[in-house]
Amino acid sequence: MSTNDYEEAHEAIDFALAIDDSNAEALTLKAFCYQQSGELQKSCDYYLRLAEQQENKTRAYLALAKTYFEMQDYTSSIYYIEALLDNKDALSKYELSELYGDIALCHAALKHIGVGQASIRRSFGTERERPRYAYRCRTILPDGSQSMQMTRLPKQKPGQRKNYTSDRH
Repeated sequence: MSTNDYEEAHEAIDFALAIDDSNAEALTLKAFCYQQSGELQKSCDYYLRLAEQQENKTRAYLALAKTYFEMQDYTSSIYYIEALLDNKDALSKYELSELYGDIALCHAALKHIGVGQASIRRSFGTERERPRYAYRCRTILPDGSQSMQMTRLPKQKPGQRKNYTSDRH
């Protein structure tokens, strides 16, 4: 969308909010328009208004967690992810797995590597059925910075071992 398209969208949404300032759809659209135009703090402000208006805060908190992550405000992102994880029943398995992955990345960015790796393990544990793959997590220290890498490895048959320590094939 062009800048003019966003301006027109904001104008239409502002008209709807002037009629009903607690309209969940209008608040969501306003936040989304700000997010798409790169005005992330304004986006968060509207997602916060949305969260205040709704009893079920799941969608607003998901958007807040993602937007704060995009802003590199990892502490705020963790706050909303933890609030969502306190009410796991409202989340799909996919959302739950994504949240554990996101919180792991937040902790890695804040240099809380052990906490991040534990979140990754929880993410993989959300599958109810027997996983078809094994996973490897490792910390990489290239120029003094710390990060995490996840690798999905094919699960080996009992007694079969393969060396996955090398990235060369």
